Amino acid sequence: MKNKIWLLAVLVITYLLLKHIIPYGDKIVYPITLLVTFLHEFGHAFFAFITGWKVIWIQINSNGSGYTTTVWWIKSLVEMWWYIWSAIF
Repeated sequence: MKNKIWLLAVLVITYLLLKHIIPYGDKIVYPITLLVTFLHEFGHAFFAFITGWKVIWIQINSNGSGYTTTVWWIKSLVEMWWYIWSAIF
């Protein structure tokens, strides 16, 4: 367990150095940024879909931001299930 914590710390520090300190390091971590954004937005879409919402689209922008557009049916029921499903996930 100790080795995993140290490895995680080294990876986080390396990522932060590449992203913010080292010149052109942000170009190296760009694919990771897009992957993390995609997984985040996919999580929104997945939980919306399994709780009865209709997913209209997922957009991933080139600057690392993104958003998911959905249409809801029974808002209060769906919002309650989002919390439950995210806790299970």
